[in-house]
Amino acid sequence: MSKPKILYFTATWCGVCKTQKPILEQYVAQRSLDLEVVDVDERPELAKKYNILKLPSIVSIVNGQPEVTLLGLQKLSDLY
Repeated sequence: MSKPKILYFTATWCGVCKTQKPILEQYVAQRSLDLEVVDVDERPELAKKYNILKLPSIVSIVNGQPEVTLLGLQKLSDLY
């Protein structure tokens, strides 16, 4: 069984993404999760694979499979 991972889909031009990132970093640190930041402009194939149409998007990967996708700005309490 692999460690759960968070895929964080973002872009340099996304203002809301800049607000989300420190909240998400705090969450993954508290939960000892792996975080992979994915810039959709640099890795459009991965964004397409997970059907990412809105930024920011957070995808929880458990045992290699996407479990939960959250769209838009999330408060720390929303992530638990």
